[in-house]
Amino acid sequence: MSFIQKGIDNLQSIYTVSKDIKTKKKKQKILISVILKNVIALIEILIFACLAYLITNEISNEKITNYIDLNIFSNFLPILIIIRIGINYIEHINAENLSIATKESLIKSVTRKFYEKTNLSFSYVNYKKLEAGQISSIYKIFISLIGTSLQLLIFLATLLYLDSDVFIVLSLFFIILFFPIKKLLGVFKKVAHDFTLYSVDIDRTLERVISNYYLIKILKKEDQEVKRFDETYDKSISLTKKAAKLVFLRYHLFNSLITLLISIFLVQTLLNINLTLEILFLLLRGVQYLGEISRKYSDLLEQSHYIDKYIKDMQNVSHLKTGNVVHNDNMNENIAISGENVNFSYENSELSIFENLNFEIKKNTHNLILGPNGSGKSTLIGLIAGIFVPNEGQIIVNSEKFSYVGPVPLIFNDTLISNLNYGLENENIEISVLEKYLENLNVFEEASKNKLNEIVSPTSLSSGQMQKISFIRAFLRRPKILFLDEAVSNIDKSSLGNILQEIENFEGTVVNITHNPEKFHMADNSFEIIDKKLVKF
Repeated sequence: MSFIQKGIDNLQSIYTVSKDIKTKKKKQKILISVILKNVIALIEILIFACLAYLITNEISNEKITNYIDLNIFSNFLPILIIIRIGINYIEHINAENLSIATKESLIKSVTRKFYEKTNLSFSYVNYKKLEAGQISSIYKIFISLIGTSLQLLIFLATLLYLDSDVFIVLSLFFIILFFPIKKLLGVFKKVAHDFTLYSVDIDRTLERVISNYYLIKILKKEDQEVKRFDETYDKSISLTKKAAKLVFLRYHLFNSLITLLISIFLVQTLLNINLTLEILFLLLRGVQYLGEISRKYSDLLEQSHYIDKYIKDMQNVSHLKTGNVVHNDNMNENIAISGENVNFSYENSELSIFENLNFEIKKNTHNLILGPNGSGKSTLIGLIAGIFVPNEGQIIVNSEKFSYVGPVPLIFNDTLISNLNYGLENENIEISVLEKYLENLNVFEEASKNKLNEIVSPTSLSSGQMQKISFIRAFLRRPKILFLDEAVSNIDKSSLGNILQEIENFEGTVVNITHNPEKFHMADNSFEIIDKKLVKF
């Protein structure tokens, strides 16, 4: 009973997720697919009866004629087959459209949530986008599982009506096989889960090698990396072989068993069982449905962790946030930014980034923020800008007018002037100002005039040129607070001096995240994130 209960629990979980997903006409599309699948089953039974009649030229079971006239329907057999194909196509498109609409709804929801909800991490958003694809495919699995189960019931009911003896023997046969099949599904789920983990491990290993290809070649560590990859890959070999055996059983078990059962019926002499062509067709097609149910159910088990995670997120109560970020133009005239007893962690994460954080940054100063990767440097910018909200404590900022230059510049496939004016569309910036900035920062080797209307993109510009464009865009906003996050990592030496001069001339407060403090000798203060606190030194 636990097997059946688990199946019911899985269906209830899908229903819970389905209620939360906002997809138009979702129930109607599921119902249409299920109905169409059952219409297909009825048409197939009619086709089998017509085929048997045309092959033998006789009616082997008089019960058939109680409902249909084979003399008439047999003449329309090609039309029946065409109708079946047409309905099958309509059902397939209906299920696909539901899956596409569900994925669209989930991904758009994640995108909106990323901008609307505070304290979401990038890794969480990326996972939710992956989850969207898996959840949408679960709809197709669910439709197929329910529809095919009802198709099987129609075939079994027809079999019971035509020949109860064959139905009883078939039922006993599958009752005996129930527990071995249950065991097989459990093993398949575990192997599929383990295989997924190994596949992820292999992908991560390859990603690490590709990301560090130059370093590996320079250090001549190719042999060591190949060995490490081989060790990782070898772990999955035996599992791959086991999975191949299980896949074979998954696709061929039921067909082979029913063929075996039919052969036993034909050669045995103990039971008086007459296998007509109609019964043979029903048995063969019915076992295909049973095999499809088994495959779809194992697919559902493989993807169940996505459903469980989705439900957990639905039930998860957001961190109670008593903290806030205040932008106050009338705060202490000497202080630009201050934090008092700030605690912070990302949504859906138990990891605390800051604990009892207290700091002050003076107005019109250049402040370096140092610390190891993952210590919370970029998160601090998000808190100061009000993008994130503290779980506890308060951050007070003397202005809401910010600019930001990061390590990965935002460049559109558009004109240069459109890229420079991003976020400044309502400002009337003179062309001469733009051209002067382009020239001062050496964005182009040749003259910058007439460049503004040229189409640029991330592929037509170097990483250094893109960062220079980001700097120009930042300065054009005339901010009170300028955030720099590894902002000069791609700037060439000849241009670095010009940019540093622009930063030094900037009349405002600079919050500068860097791993290279020696480049910013003109900085007024240096802070380092140590043990989840900001320490001045």
